[in-house]
Amino acid sequence: EYAFINSHMLRSPLTSIMGLINLIKDVTAQGALTEAIQLIALLEQEALRLDRITHDIQQMINEAEWKRNKETDT
Repeated sequence: EYAFINSHMLRSPLTSIMGLINLIKDVTAQGALTEAIQLIALLEQEALRLDRITHDIQQMINEAEWKRNKETDT
């Protein structure tokens, strides 16, 4: 399950973030500040998506540990 999450859920927003950073560099070098501001908004959305995914992963890990501890207590 972790392999799927890593290869799909984590990599997707991370790849988007890296691409957006490169685009921001390009448009700011050209002086296109309006475009840069729009790209920064997209960058923020992708960062928030990545944050939600990592939170979900942590929650899954915590639940798995809780179940494992509960099973060993019985």
